[in-house]
Amino acid sequence: MFSACIVIITLCVLLKWLNKINEEYYILSFFARRVRAKDDRSVESIAPIPKGRTIFGNCFDLYGKDGVGIFQYSRMLAREMGSSYLIYSLGAPIYSIIDPVNAEFVLNNASLITKATIYDFMQPALRTGLLTSTGKKWQTRRKMITPTFHFNILGQFMEIFKAESQKFVRRFENQEESVISISEHIPRFTLNSICETAMGINLDDLTEKGDRYRENIKMIEKCFIKRISNPLYYNNTMYKLLAASEDAPFLKVVHEFSSDIIAKRRVLLKEELDERHTSTRNGALPCWTLLYVLRRMV
Repeated sequence: MFSACIVIITLCVLLKWLNKINEEYYILSFFARRVRAKDDRSVESIAPIPKGRTIFGNCFDLYGKDGVGIFQYSRMLAREMGSSYLIYSLGAPIYSIIDPVNAEFVLNNASLITKATIYDFMQPALRTGLLTSTGKKWQTRRKMITPTFHFNILGQFMEIFKAESQKFVRRFENQEESVISISEHIPRFTLNSICETAMGINLDDLTEKGDRYRENIKMIEKCFIKRISNPLYYNNTMYKLLAASEDAPFLKVVHEFSSDIIAKRRVLLKEELDERHTSTRNGALPCWTLLYVLRRMV
């Protein structure tokens, strides 16, 4: 009897504590901190909150969905909410911006450079580069890369874009009218363009190695979607225990490919700088463009 009383008292204390905590944190949504308005207005009057599929907030709204399913669900929410909305997922409140006023405020605010939790899921593939970093590291990388997007430099990529566009169009020549999935063709076109402009390599010239790189990039995208759609993978420790080993082979191929290209670019850059130094000592005035050097520094 005494033991039963102890258990009941313990449960009551625990429930009271959880109820108190739940005022500030959405416990069932992996302890996501609740958003409060500064002027005591209800949050729903400022940003609507869609009802989740389960009692766990919006954590399981994407469960089991593929990339297409996630896109369609996001578009459906945007239509239903009608304005920027708030969801509780990933153990945090997430403000989904779909209106130009809020988008302008965020994009023009120099202090808002820390990425959302979802960007952490990209770190196994991208590490902490410009897309995933923040603070001083982000500012330094941004300062380094900004000159490469000057109009004069981008203009020199036009021939590459033109060539890749022509190859893309030729894939559909002599085909009867039919319905095709653009998502199966666009990635090849964009990846080819990015690799040749940023790294100075033509994936089509690498044949089997290039195809293997494309395929593993595609698999990494699927790994990213898998992690978004399963709350069990939100936590890094749980992800490493349950799924990281499955994704490791794809990451290994992509990282080895990138490292190999970077190493070759560095060797070429050193050779060209040595040649430039030699030519300068001999009184020659070689014409070097910033793009020519930057492409080999990648």
